Amino acid sequence: MAVDTLPKIIDVLVANGLDADTPGAVIMSGSTMEQREVTAPLSSLVDRMRHDRIANPAVVVIGAVVELRDQVRRISAPAHAD
Repeated sequence: MAVDTLPKIIDVLVANGLDADTPGAVIMSGSTMEQREVTAPLSSLVDRMRHDRIANPAVVVIGAVVELRDQVRRISAPAHAD
């Protein structure tokens, strides 16, 4: 459902004052081997999502937290034995 309603959600958010440059992410099939994701400013997130063929089930994340993605990956990555 998130994929289908994202254009309207973004339109409403921007119409009510959220900056179109706010970062966003769409994560498809999260926590599975098929997980795929796209990140972009809200102004181009729908185009990126469509280009990369992101489909439901998906989760949308909007805001500065999107920029923490790489830091969270480093923290949660399994440690390698030396």
